[in-house]
Amino acid sequence: MIKIELPKRLLLLSFLALNFFLVACGSEKSQDSSPAQSETVNSSQPTEVSHLEQRLLIAFDDSVSLYETDDFIAIDNFSVTAPQLSAGPNERLAFLANREENSVKVLDLGVWYEDHGDHLHFYTQPPELLPYEITGEKPTHIVNHKEQSAIFFDGTGEVQVFSAAALLATELPEAELLIPDSPHHGVALPLSNGGVIRTLANDEEGLPDTLGLFTEDGDKTILTPHLKGIHGEAVGSANGQEVMAFGSEEHVGLFSEEEESFTLLALPDTEARVGRLVGDSNSPYLLSNYSSQETPALSNNVLIINLAEEQLSKVDLGTPYLSGFIHDGSQQGYVLGLDGNIYVIDLVKEVVSQKINVLQPFEAPSGHGGTQPSLGLSNQGLLVTDPQAKSLLLVDLSSEELTTVATFSEEPTHLLVFN
Repeated sequence: MIKIELPKRLLLLSFLALNFFLVACGSEKSQDSSPAQSETVNSSQPTEVSHLEQRLLIAFDDSVSLYETDDFIAIDNFSVTAPQLSAGPNERLAFLANREENSVKVLDLGVWYEDHGDHLHFYTQPPELLPYEITGEKPTHIVNHKEQSAIFFDGTGEVQVFSAAALLATELPEAELLIPDSPHHGVALPLSNGGVIRTLANDEEGLPDTLGLFTEDGDKTILTPHLKGIHGEAVGSANGQEVMAFGSEEHVGLFSEEEESFTLLALPDTEARVGRLVGDSNSPYLLSNYSSQETPALSNNVLIINLAEEQLSKVDLGTPYLSGFIHDGSQQGYVLGLDGNIYVIDLVKEVVSQKINVLQPFEAPSGHGGTQPSLGLSNQGLLVTDPQAKSLLLVDLSSEELTTVATFSEEPTHLLVFN
């Protein structure tokens, strides 16, 4: 384990919480769920309600549809070309990015709350696609923290940071922080003190190998001079403090504000890499992929990152799997294997606690393109999109019963659940 101490003057206040399958058996209660598309911006007044229902966003090649997870009936549909869904800086907003069109649109889901200290007030209004778009070359990774969003533009290496309040404007908001760099496939994380942690381009093509801290005044400090192939990030907690993790070749990097340090944890196998991580700011356990070109069998493993103990543990699933695995916010992860099974991972015991067959075996699309199943966790159970059957499945994790809860006229490409 390598630990890099940071100068006292670089202590950053209150760090990082962010935000990132097929033949069904069982019963059916499906319905065609494609409403007429919205053509105008909604200006309705909000309605106060006693509580908020979970909302579900499903993307298609030329639109996105919004649902409530209590009945899975579509609320509205918006015409958007090839949207890649990303959560917004709060549960009210979602980003619809199109990398090829250099565009990021913002969808107001129409649900939010106000905190009055000893109680909350809940509000709804019709959802709307906000009347502006954020532009930049090849927007790819969008990461949230403390009601701020950092959008990374691979084509230029530029980072634009926006607050939740600014994004609710009726015209294009000005970025609260803009940090240029050279083109590369990277990521940035907004900090609560107004700064940003971001990847920096190297001198060669490929993934970055350096992380830098930037203050809101633009001052830069290098965190990691050599962390090869940085890709993937997640936030968790250890001993009451938020910890940020970054994937790379040979290591997982951990930033701790409490200890004012950046720690490198060596992967169990030197030829392995981590490229996607998921977690929750209230959980000490992260889940990540684990892959190797030199030893393909290693790619059947997932990796559990215990932040409190700074330990890494492999769990062999016995099958390749999709990268769209998810974390329940506590101590369980959900992974869809290419064998068609859902693997429920106990992150504390470091074992597969449940295996549920939901699909026929399938092949993953190559590269970043192609349509594949997508996972989401709702109050009723695990949700799985089935592109082949053009449907949405609900998996009851207690009974392991599968139910088709919605059918579509085209293939679903992605889903996101908003609490």
